[in-house]
Amino acid sequence: DAAGDGGAGEGACENKMAAPSSYDMYMLGVICCSIATGIDWPHIDKAKIREKALELFGHGTLVSACGEGSSVRDESDPKFLASFELGAALHDGTAGVVFRKSFEDTFGKDFGSKLFALTKQMLDEDPEARPLPMDAYNTLGFRSYKNLD
Repeated sequence: DAAGDGGAGEGACENKMAAPSSYDMYMLGVICCSIATGIDWPHIDKAKIREKALELFGHGTLVSACGEGSSVRDESDPKFLASFELGAALHDGTAGVVFRKSFEDTFGKDFGSKLFALTKQMLDEDPEARPLPMDAYNTLGFRSYKNLD
């Protein structure tokens, strides 16, 4: 487009200093969590999906990912969806254990463990703390795409 912002409009990228792919890495982290757990995290607002998450994690477990000072006490609270952070859930003790096990069960122990650690970085609230695509690729132990002969 004429503005040179790909049609995104003014203010499309809040942090101009963040890696250009930080949003993509965040979304890849969400996708990894969805594949590992079988839960459609972007649609956790839907009752059936939230119930599936509660079956896996247990009632009250995901509330700890609602942020410091949150008044939310259980997942049925209307404020739960507004304050839930998937990245925080991966760092939480109880939920983190369930996520790690899901990653290892889905992707294998070694690769699942690496991918879980990397996904926690992908979902960091600070865009600059998220890995760059090639760093993520290398962290997972893939051979260089330039040497795939």
